[in-house]
Amino acid sequence: MADDSTSSKRSASPRYDIMEEIAAVSHGLHHGVAFLKPGLADIAVVLLATSLIERVLRMSLISGFRASVTSKTLVANVFEGKGPLATFSAKIDVCTGLGNIVGDARHDLKIINTIRNGFAHSPTELHLSDYTQCRSLRVTSAAVAVEPDECLERQMFKRSCIGIIAQACFGSLVRIAQHRFLEANDEGVRREYDAMIRSIDSSEAPSE
Repeated sequence: MADDSTSSKRSASPRYDIMEEIAAVSHGLHHGVAFLKPGLADIAVVLLATSLIERVLRMSLISGFRASVTSKTLVANVFEGKGPLATFSAKIDVCTGLGNIVGDARHDLKIINTIRNGFAHSPTELHLSDYTQCRSLRVTSAAVAVEPDECLERQMFKRSCIGIIAQACFGSLVRIAQHRFLEANDEGVRREYDAMIRSIDSSEAPSE
């Protein structure tokens, strides 16, 4: 019979490595993104693009998790099946609430989500040219070029999607760096905390 420590190691969920996932997405950005390939049907463009956006939104949220407790099981419980953040719209809402997406990205994601839902649930073939709201999409990216397209709506949809993906990846790296900095400077954080407590304790009580 295996001892408790061996059983514990075997039953423990594998650790989730967010840097590995960010590296995979970054590699795709620099070596070819599926939905940017010419000749794809609009439904393929929409579903491939929003699938990748959903992945980077998930990464954006996980970048705020504590690395020491973030396992693949935890990630699956939160983001898959009936998990609280399993849907595309839930990821958008929580990222918005946390400030992970702001301004133009927030504006564009509302439009992109509407388009995604239309394509995902329509029994008939749809075209991006039917969605004039694509013309109001604002986000762009200098990191990944989007080739000119005879359909302006499709070009602007692609441009916004790739811009949001690039922004989300950058934001995730910044949050990870912030967490690592705080962990490396734990003693300084504790000193500042103690100073705040002393300040509160020494302040005069408000007069009645």
